[in-house]
Amino acid sequence: MHGDTMGKFYRETLSCSGRKPLHLFFFLALIILSVATTVYASGEFIELTIKKGDTLSHISEKYLEDPHNWHEVAQKNHLKNPDKIYPGQTLIIPVYLLRGLPINGKVTFINGDVAILRTENGTWEPLNLDDVVKEGASLRTAENSTVEITFASGDSFFLRPNSIVGLTKARRKSGISRFFDLFIHVGRAISKIKSTMGHENRYRIHTPSAVAAARGTEYRVTVDREEATRSEVLAGKVGVEALGSSVEVNKGEGILVKKGKKPAPPRRLLMPPQPRDLQPLYKSLPASVSFNRIDGALHYHVILSTDDKGKSTVIDKIIEPIGTFMISGLEDGKYYLQSRSIDESGLEGSSSEVYALQLRANPLPPFIQEPAPGEEFRDRSINFRWLRVSDGARYHFQLAEDVNFSTIIYDKNELTYTAFKTGKLDYKEYFFRIRSIASDGFAGKWSDTGNFSIIPPPASPSVDIPAIDENKIHIRWQDIGPGIRYHFQMSRYGDFRETVLDTKVDTPQITFDKPEKYGSYFVRTSAIDSEGYEGAFGASQAFDIKSPYPYVPVGAILIYIIVLVL
Repeated sequence: MHGDTMGKFYRETLSCSGRKPLHLFFFLALIILSVATTVYASGEFIELTIKKGDTLSHISEKYLEDPHNWHEVAQKNHLKNPDKIYPGQTLIIPVYLLRGLPINGKVTFINGDVAILRTENGTWEPLNLDDVVKEGASLRTAENSTVEITFASGDSFFLRPNSIVGLTKARRKSGISRFFDLFIHVGRAISKIKSTMGHENRYRIHTPSAVAAARGTEYRVTVDREEATRSEVLAGKVGVEALGSSVEVNKGEGILVKKGKKPAPPRRLLMPPQPRDLQPLYKSLPASVSFNRIDGALHYHVILSTDDKGKSTVIDKIIEPIGTFMISGLEDGKYYLQSRSIDESGLEGSSSEVYALQLRANPLPPFIQEPAPGEEFRDRSINFRWLRVSDGARYHFQLAEDVNFSTIIYDKNELTYTAFKTGKLDYKEYFFRIRSIASDGFAGKWSDTGNFSIIPPPASPSVDIPAIDENKIHIRWQDIGPGIRYHFQMSRYGDFRETVLDTKVDTPQITFDKPEKYGSYFVRTSAIDSEGYEGAFGASQAFDIKSPYPYVPVGAILIYIIVLVL
């Protein structure tokens, strides 16, 4: 079907009054895809044969995108009197004036919880990657959820979290021109429009308070809860209209339109803030990031995502310039951070460069089983035990004399078991920490620093000279301090292999009956602390129990006897 045959088909199709809209769409599709550009290549027209009862206004209502363009049809057909057209007369109509064919978008990116309200069922349903989005559908994004809809032409729009947007119109005309209308009820949309020839505004975003229209550009439009509209132009130009007043907004500018008000003058967008203390690697969460100050900024908009385009959002926060951006609740992986300044009108400036950061909290530090924090030991050799970490191939143990680990006693980084025992340590406080090491050699974060002390035994009290009377012996020794008990021993031998008295007392003194046997005796004491830990015995002291009879040398007795005999 070519040439005049196709022309006859068009005329017959348009002159049939009882056809359903489907026939019209089919007819327009054929025009757009093949014939119009073949038969009327110079101007892309279609022919329409007038039948009885037709009027120019009736034809315009039926076939034109905007019925008010009837005067252009009259001009193209050189009609001296637009009210007078006759059956059998042929009119030519420019394709760009016709109602376009609906075109569908496709979900090319989705993150989180996104729902669609389709015209055919009227209920919200989950939206999935590669789903088709038709004209008339509405989209809704939840917290930290985003979605991108892309058309075959390359035009697209991207919805930020907490947005509700309707795709009012998505049409194609003459195979080249595209016309899109979005309605943002609340939230934020970022539109990217491919440049086209012509002067028509091919992409319009409607809000409750304004219309932002562009032919080829990239811009953001936001509607807040008060239905105020903010437009920020990132490339090209955008015309913003409200209450009959139209303002052109250039690249790097933004504009605020409050509901029921005319557009405010455009403002220059602020420069983005830069992070001051962002680390390339974080081994634990939560983590915080602060930013430098930007003059005129009341807030900062900070987005953390898993892609360098900022689409797959995991954290989306508005913070104070003196505040911090908190990172928490994320899995190990690579993330990307972007920030924007927000001025007093609520307009967001351009995005900062993309900053990459790595989060690797795993393998986690092991849980310590022993020793307990602050535990005190009398034994000088200490046992350490900890729980096994599932993705830890080995463990790194450090023991130091100071909390900063500048004086390290043990540094073991090849421990495959979950236990370690030290040799004999000095009497003092010690500090230790343990971390897990993955099979690829990555060392996780250190555990919290633990501490313990090895307590020296109580000092050995020195014994005073015993006080001996006729029946009792009273011995005192050094008072070590409150809560201390004492172990007292007395023996006939200096090595205390046998004792004649072995007892424990609460005071640094003892009184006992004088031994019946004469001779030398040895005594010693040790101290016992409140927990029953006994120190070493001190040096022994000796004293003598003398006979009550006078001591006479044997030689003198013998001499006395000899004298008596002689």
